[in-house]
Amino acid sequence: MSRNARFILNIVIVLLVVGLLGGGVYYLTRPQKSPTVGESYTDDDVVKIYSYAPEELVGVDVKNQYGSYSLRREGGSWIMAGFEGETLDATALDYLVNTFSNVTGGENCIEKEPEDLSVYGLDEPSAVLTLTTTGGGRTFNIGAVTPDGSGSYFNTDASSDVYIMDSYLVAVIRLTAVDYMSIASSLEAESITSVRIEGPSGTLAVTMRPTGPRDQYSLLSYWDITEPERRSASNNDVTTRLLTPLAELENGVSGALEPTDENKASVGLDKPEYTVKITVDGALMTYEFSPAAGGYRYYTRTGADRIMRVDDEDCAFLMTGSYDVAEKLLVMLDIGLVSEINIDRHGAETRLSVVDGGGDKPAFYNGGIQMDEDAFREFYMQCVAIDVSGVLDGDPGGEPVGSIEYVLLGGETIKLTFTSYDDRNYAVGVNGEEYYTVAKKRADAIFDRTPDPAP
Repeated sequence: MSRNARFILNIVIVLLVVGLLGGGVYYLTRPQKSPTVGESYTDDDVVKIYSYAPEELVGVDVKNQYGSYSLRREGGSWIMAGFEGETLDATALDYLVNTFSNVTGGENCIEKEPEDLSVYGLDEPSAVLTLTTTGGGRTFNIGAVTPDGSGSYFNTDASSDVYIMDSYLVAVIRLTAVDYMSIASSLEAESITSVRIEGPSGTLAVTMRPTGPRDQYSLLSYWDITEPERRSASNNDVTTRLLTPLAELENGVSGALEPTDENKASVGLDKPEYTVKITVDGALMTYEFSPAAGGYRYYTRTGADRIMRVDDEDCAFLMTGSYDVAEKLLVMLDIGLVSEINIDRHGAETRLSVVDGGGDKPAFYNGGIQMDEDAFREFYMQCVAIDVSGVLDGDPGGEPVGSIEYVLLGGETIKLTFTSYDDRNYAVGVNGEEYYTVAKKRADAIFDRTPDPAP
């Protein structure tokens, strides 16, 4: 079971124990009455929604943001579809069975038969739980989180009336199939330092820069694309398109097979379509993915003794291209790390400087004249937010137009050199190593505007 799932379960256990203790007090003081199977007692002012005796529950179906899975009780034991033969986590199962044995809707109905379910996020539920007992069943639709974050709106297949379900109950519905067994890798996006994807369209490789003040400043980013060409990658795009999907991949596992040669051949892993190699805390981890079929892909990974099945849509990262993760800004620099900005347009020079840029009260100058701080910061934001419109293979030449040079507190320099390219774009070289195109009107807005000194 993953660390996050264990954390959630530990919280639920504590709350469940507290609830049971409270229930015990109520049991000792309530009117004496022998309950029948499937009946439970709650305070009179709490709305009863659904209850059952734990031994009555024979089926659980869950659908959430990670996928869907089904559990069935057969001969006193629980089995998960697609994971036949797997030993399931008894603690997690007991949790599931007992947590929903007595569902209430709090003290009030939020709205009776609402005309617009979208107000509560119930037009397209974020999660669905179906419980099947020997006497019937009930489906719970989970909607939006309440404004105070204490729970989520829900209704059932028996009524569209809206109630609130406590967040710790919703957390159990959001567990994944692999949280009920021990195949999750507990991989964290922050621990990945390189990704290499080899597939039908070629190879994409990104690597985190091993040295330098990664969290202070960067030239474009602290990630590099190393194949198919060398260029800077966007921190945000690398994280959202590659690292996060890889870290969450096993949350969506919906089936598993023994890794025999016969099973590999049957799902297409005898000839993998994609191979993904990632570096995690200095160790290499390898994934192999089958071709997509029936909306699924199968894969294996280092350290897993199973073939795992996931939805094909969870594998969209396999098709990531170089431009998808390339940096789209020429430079990203915190103003507190800059000592000078030197702008040259056809020999007309502007020298902006920051005195004590790393301190709490820096002063800003245009030449030798102090500037208004707000005016300086506004102009600075223009200088560090130049969008890239295209990527060039190398220096295209062309007539020089101007340059912007950033001098950092440590003495390092980052120089952007602008040359004519076409009617709409300049070609820009970054320290003479990487070349991009930017819209002329975007660059000219900087060159043609010289911030005024303070009066």
